[in-house]
Amino acid sequence: MRFRDAVQRGRCRSIAALCCALLLAACGGVFDTDPLVEYSTDINVQADATQSFARQVRAGVYLVEVREHDIDLTVGVDADNTHTDLADAYLRHGLHRMVVSLR
Repeated sequence: MRFRDAVQRGRCRSIAALCCALLLAACGGVFDTDPLVEYSTDINVQADATQSFARQVRAGVYLVEVREHDIDLTVGVDADNTHTDLADAYLRHGLHRMVVSLR
């Protein structure tokens, strides 16, 4: 009986050690979840002049983000024959953003 109990305890310890090692190995991977910046620029907007910016991009999913400093902007995005006006995501922070999916 003692031999059988010792063998079972040894197996349980080995299995527990293996599970711990697998858990640590699984949690150790690093995944880069930050989006890749495809294009970034600064545009100086004059008081009464309308500014437009056009950029050709490949098919895919993009996050369009417009930040304003000390002014109020009206931002529109034209993509795949669709026009969308963006609203301030956070009032008083000047951040307009939209996810655009192109085919």
